[in-house]
Amino acid sequence: MSFKIKFWGVRGSIPCPSPEHISIGGNTSCIEVSCGGTRIILDSGTGIRDLGHWLIRKNVHQATMLLSHVHWDHICGFPFFSPAFHKDFSLCIMAGHLSEFGGVRNVLAGQMTTPTFPVPLDALHSTLSFEDFKAGDSFNITVLVTGGAGPVVEPGLLAAHPVGIVAVEHAAGGTPHPIDYNKVPSCTYCKPEVASIGLSEQAAKTAGYDVAVGKFPFSAIGKAKILDETAGFVKIVTDKKYDEVLGVHIIGPHATELISEATAAVNLEATAESLFQSIHAHPTLSEAMGEAALAVHGRPIHL
Repeated sequence: MSFKIKFWGVRGSIPCPSPEHISIGGNTSCIEVSCGGTRIILDSGTGIRDLGHWLIRKNVHQATMLLSHVHWDHICGFPFFSPAFHKDFSLCIMAGHLSEFGGVRNVLAGQMTTPTFPVPLDALHSTLSFEDFKAGDSFNITVLVTGGAGPVVEPGLLAAHPVGIVAVEHAAGGTPHPIDYNKVPSCTYCKPEVASIGLSEQAAKTAGYDVAVGKFPFSAIGKAKILDETAGFVKIVTDKKYDEVLGVHIIGPHATELISEATAAVNLEATAESLFQSIHAHPTLSEAMGEAALAVHGRPIHL
């Protein structure tokens, strides 16, 4: 089965239809993904206007739209998507982050309302449906549009290979372990590096945990001194009642590598004690993890 991707808009913030943008296009975000008879539209920036004209010429009668977010540049083309005004067109619009704002339908209806726009959402004559989901949910695009069988899409915050593995296992009829996006590491590749996983101290308190925190600087770690990279620290956030590691936050040398131990700890619901009871080789940067775990209990060794 063929798989095709076409970029109808790649600009950010505002459309720029000026001569210097002709080579890459001046429209804001809109991508068309087609696989067999299924069409998926990613975002509805100004590029969706040209896509709509093309779908009409090709006699296409259905599509699914996935909105990554609803900043204006990603939705400002939707009111000009001509197939949405045709009675014989079916469009399912989906988003995974708008439930707290009343859902995707409510957000788009707010966009197309007086005094900011003269044509209301209810004026669209196509068959519209709206689906709200949570990050990590899986669903079948073709089932939503036609009620038939079709490819599986696994949405999420990160387009990393574990998401692809889950999607392929779904398509193969398996039962993959779902991804918990609250337990996915976040890495920033700068100097010093930054990495984190799980809850921040404030988020843990807001969630109702009685929080205990341990923090240890790289300036007290021998390997960091050897590397002459002593800026930064490891911070561990735990639930005081059970000593469970709720989050780990690292700024410093090789933070994006060190976060792997924290990822295992958070996913396995490990305790701070289990971290400091595990031997960390010397001299290594990972000793900062063990020391931060000791600091949760108020007894770091090398500080």
